[in-house]
Amino acid sequence: MKTLKTLFLTLMLAVLSMSAFSVNFNESRYEIKAENDLKTIIKRMVSKDFYRIDNYFHSNNISDLDEDVVVKFLINSENKIQVIEMNSKSPEAEEYINSLLHNLKVKANGLLINRYYIIKIKLDYRS
Repeated sequence: MKTLKTLFLTLMLAVLSMSAFSVNFNESRYEIKAENDLKTIIKRMVSKDFYRIDNYFHSNNISDLDEDVVVKFLINSENKIQVIEMNSKSPEAEEYINSLLHNLKVKANGLLINRYYIIKIKLDYRS
């Protein structure tokens, strides 16, 4: 268990060191060319958001959350992510994902627009 925690912390430190300490989620930063890009970018975005001082968890005094969230969404014709449905045991987890993704503007390949996607996001937040 300790080895797993150490690995997780090392991975998170690597992600943090690669980011530019201020996260700006705009469409030019997230160019999505394939379905796999979409899933990877969303998971990376969640991981980076954990390190923001003003993130949802810190703002709402949530210090510990370990939850899986299944998100169904689509990218509409305006290149915005529209969250359709979420399933988890935690309303805080669902609210967090919705606040992060809903109406997020992305630059998406035309083949990805107006299609439904389902991804599972693992939230493991500790402050």
